[in-house]
Amino acid sequence: MKVWVYLVVDLLVFLYSSHAEKVPLANFMNGKKWRERWSDSGSSSWDLSRLELGACDDTSSSQPNGWVRSDVINTGPATRIELTATFTARDCSSFSGGSYCRHDFDVYAHQSETQYWGLAPDPNNSPPGTYSKIGTLNATKLWTSFVNKTQNVQTFSLILENSKPYVYLALHYNGGCLAVQSILVEYFRCADMTLPSTLVQLRATVAPANNSINVSGACAPNSKQVSGAGDLYGYCQSDGEWSSGLFSGECQCDAGHQNTTTGGGGAECQACHVGTYKAIAGDLGCTGCPNNSAAMETGSTGCTCVSGFYRKSGESNNNTCTGPPTAPTSLDTNFLNDSVVTLSWSLPNNTGGRSDVYYRVECFTCNGNSIVCVKACGGTVTQHGTSARVSGLSAFTYYMFRVYARNGVSDEAERGGQEAEFAKLVIQTHDAVPGKPEITAVEKVGLTHVRVIWKLLKPNGIITSYELKYHVTGKSANEKAVTINATRATVDIDRDKGYQFRVRARTRLGYGPFSDPVGLQAGQTSSSSSSPLVIATSVLGAVPVLVILLVAANLSVIKRLGSGNFGHVDKAMAYGIPGFPGQVTVAVKTLKASADEKDKTDFLAELNLMKSLRPHPHVVRLIGCCTRQAGELSSTNIEFQVANHLAIILEYLPYGDLLGYLRRSRGHEDWYCSGDLRPPSRLVSKDMVKFAWMIADGMAFLAANKDYINLDLYNDELYANFDAA
Repeated sequence: MKVWVYLVVDLLVFLYSSHAEKVPLANFMNGKKWRERWSDSGSSSWDLSRLELGACDDTSSSQPNGWVRSDVINTGPATRIELTATFTARDCSSFSGGSYCRHDFDVYAHQSETQYWGLAPDPNNSPPGTYSKIGTLNATKLWTSFVNKTQNVQTFSLILENSKPYVYLALHYNGGCLAVQSILVEYFRCADMTLPSTLVQLRATVAPANNSINVSGACAPNSKQVSGAGDLYGYCQSDGEWSSGLFSGECQCDAGHQNTTTGGGGAECQACHVGTYKAIAGDLGCTGCPNNSAAMETGSTGCTCVSGFYRKSGESNNNTCTGPPTAPTSLDTNFLNDSVVTLSWSLPNNTGGRSDVYYRVECFTCNGNSIVCVKACGGTVTQHGTSARVSGLSAFTYYMFRVYARNGVSDEAERGGQEAEFAKLVIQTHDAVPGKPEITAVEKVGLTHVRVIWKLLKPNGIITSYELKYHVTGKSANEKAVTINATRATVDIDRDKGYQFRVRARTRLGYGPFSDPVGLQAGQTSSSSSSPLVIATSVLGAVPVLVILLVAANLSVIKRLGSGNFGHVDKAMAYGIPGFPGQVTVAVKTLKASADEKDKTDFLAELNLMKSLRPHPHVVRLIGCCTRQAGELSSTNIEFQVANHLAIILEYLPYGDLLGYLRRSRGHEDWYCSGDLRPPSRLVSKDMVKFAWMIADGMAFLAANKDYINLDLYNDELYANFDAA
């Protein structure tokens, strides 16, 4: 009889499923010589030099009894081990194997509390019970040809006794031709993993010999235990699998993390990728950012709105970021008269992605030429959807309307510095009968003449004429009437009688109401009503020159025309100037805030000189002045205040200085030119001669005044009016 045995040991870990681990304790396999780990005993003789453990006794006349035993196997923490053998057997019918030829052999194990320093007990000479039979390796696949040996694989389990971690194996041969290629010894262990369904993290645990055991766990990183779900534990089964239906407790991923299956069949709370977010802890996964928002970092709990888009206060991270709407479209009037206008408009082209669009209407009063519109109109706005009715307006007045489309994020957009868009419409209300004039002065001129001066704050249209009526006090039946086109009139009276005066204005629609009557008693030289204007006279020889003292509140600045060493010149609108119904465009010369006392003295000297001059067609006309405090000038586009309460009000010449006028007439742009209007046509030689004569005429007038000396004259000191004069 000849026996060949082979043994190799290597400790590796093999994963047999997504949850179970099989931990090898010993691996006896081809590649190493038999004698290194095994020894023989019994009546058989063994060939220890072969690489395969085999026995083939075909000549014995008695039952073979051959034993081979392993060295120690330390089972460590295992409670049960499994032995998997790979072996071959020759078909007894294919050769003369004798009457004891078999296709199987038995496997035994000896368990010990201690490790033997020498060989394990000899199973052939040991007391009964020293080795216990594990099972029989029975070949079901037999070979008949040496070139085609079919292998058999068979597995046995061995439940280990308590306190006996050292195991020795033995193989019992009873006949036949058998060979063992390998014997693998291993135990089951439940792998370290996180249960996907509960996110309970369980540590690696040695599988029990039978049934299952309770293993306490903890929440996976970046997760929290669900309140009221019970203690955290799972069950490790004897096959090394974690029970999928038997567990306790539950964890949920934190905000910014989601439950993600790992390669080993477990799970983890993985941070949300860039561009996704998760707002709260729970079972939900990360989701893509809503429209117009972005998450720039991993693990985001929300998405930030991109530039130009916002969330309304109270909206959550799940809401789409939206923008403010664009301006309404098709703004127009549906109805217009002297005091009421009805506006309508259409939806904006872009509502910002929202449905909560609403509108706001603003109304402003404009100056006479509708360029400056800054004062709230004071009308009553009644809005309904995409229309509005504005009432309480003044007749024959320019108004500007702004209609804003707004939605739930308009306030957030404005706080973020984004200006709201609006549609704009400028209209002029229809004319009406004039308002009630106010007589500002009644004064005697000589013994039998009276000059009456009035103003009209609400012309409500183009004034065609004024009607001044007057009568002797107490004799209204004999009232006289005078029709004039100016805001002043001189009438004849009896020198020793008192009179009552009243005046009304007229437009194309008829007369308006009379002013309150103003009386002049017998012997009285003047009378006036309360007025922001003060009328005074400056006498040059025997010719009176009227100078109007204006308060600053009667001026509304439009724009700055230029600046000098110590003063500014601005374009402005003046209100309530006698002889100029309604409002008139003027030029206002003022001192700078930094002007010193010498500048103020020079300014007053210039004013006094102009007050002393008679009006002349080729010298800029002095309209009025301001020499005492009475409020600030009204303005929106430049900072303006009357320094030291001094201002000179001059007639406004819209074509600007002559130098710029001449350059523009030749097609050249002149940045310095202060004029609003352009020359109507190219100039010819006749125009130049006319200009020269007008300049000479004006200079001759000034030279005749003994108080005026002109040291130089430049073409940028000459100005052109509406008729190029």
